[in-house]
Amino acid sequence: MRLGPLVGAALFALAALQPVAAQSLGGDSDEPIEIEADVLEVRQNEGIATFRGNVDAVQGDMTLTSDVLDVFYAGEGDGEGRIQRIVATGNVVVTSPREIARGQAGIYDLERRTIVLTGDVVLTREGNVLRGSRLEVDLASGVSRLLPARDGGRVRALFLTQGEGGS
Repeated sequence: MRLGPLVGAALFALAALQPVAAQSLGGDSDEPIEIEADVLEVRQNEGIATFRGNVDAVQGDMTLTSDVLDVFYAGEGDGEGRIQRIVATGNVVVTSPREIARGQAGIYDLERRTIVLTGDVVLTREGNVLRGSRLEVDLASGVSRLLPARDGGRVRALFLTQGEGGS
């Protein structure tokens, strides 16, 4: 199992609202993005758009679900509304045809080019499973780290062998 494709699925989720970022992460930025939520609140003066309640963001064959999705943007004066950071909180799940990434919160910082998924992180691909409390991805360097809980826990991985149905 390679960590790259699993991380790619998680990255899409947090970049769902930024087509250029999705393209650089391997997502298909030509696909339309559909977001549904119970409520959308835009706080123009603060530069925040919040999708709340049963959030579903879909682009192509990738889906992000969460309780809340906050989009922080800047550049109001120039009319561009450039996205700086996307934060998904509460029951964050990213699915693609072959992978699932789960956590309690995720942050995609477009300016720093970093992604962080926290809270009982579970990455699954074809029966292979990685578990930790925090996934950190540096898009500039290509380095990903899965960290354990600070209370002395450990990172766990289960890899299926060929005989167990693994690939």
